Formats: sequence, structure tokens, C-alpha cells
Amino acid sequence: TFDPESDLANEATYTVTVTSGVTDTSGNALDQDGDPSNGSDDFTSSFTTAAAPTPGGAPAVNACSPDNASPGDQLIVAVTGSNFQDGATADFGERVMVQAVTFVSSSQLDIKIKVHPRAGSGDRDVTVSNPDGQSGTNVGCFTVN
Repeated sequence: TFDPESDLANEATYTVTVTSGVTDTSGNALDQDGDPSNGSDDFTSSFTTAAAPTPGGAPAVNACSPDNASPGDQLIVAVTGSNFQDGATADFGERVMVQAVTFVSSSQLDIKIKVHPRAGSGDRDVTVSNPDGQSGTNVGCFTVN
């Protein structure tokens, strides 16, 4: 029995067999030619479902602390928000390299970054992408001095 609500929560493969829908007086399925079903006229197919997105929606990036650094700096930035998943990735924009992302909780990631010595000054958008493909961005959350 297929239950879409629970069965589609995880990736899975299902096999479906479709018969002619005709039965004999004993309830046995018959092929299209009227013989007891031996599978020769049946249609079998498989499909795979993808894992459904985690309830709670896309991640939201609320703040970065510290929220600035100078070219050449290497530091850990606490990014706070909501709906973060273990395995999330982060992007701090041009010439700010993300070296590691540590999942602290669904509301905090600790992100080790290195600001390239030739990084231009200005605001950077910070994007967090969860393994389920959903992402969230805070425009101007981090600044290169």
C-alpha cells in the first residue's frame, strides 16, 4: 500500500504492476486474453521518489558576527538564522573563501573564512544552502573593510 504522506518523506524506489483489472469467479486476476494472470500481459514499471524538503522551509540568514573583516584576515563568523541543516554550505561572495562550515544548531553555523588579500572593500551577501537544495541570503550581511 502506498501512503504519499509517509512514503514520500524519504528517497525510495517503488515497483508498480498494472493488470487488466478483470478477475475470474474466484477473484484471480486474468490477463487481457482471459487466461489466469501469468504476468505476460501485465505492465510493470518502477519509479524513484526524491526525499521531500525538510519541513520548516528554506534557511533564513539573520546576522553575521563578526560582520566585517579586512583583506588577509582569517576568522570564524557565527551566522545565525533559522532552518539550517547539518551539511549546509555557505557563500560570502567574491574573494571571501569559505574554508569550513560547522553546524552548531538549526539556528547557528560557525563558518571559517579567509578574506583574500586583494579583496575589494564593500558589503557581501551571505548565502546558506541546505543539502535539500533550499537556500537563503542576507544582502550585505558581511563587509570587507
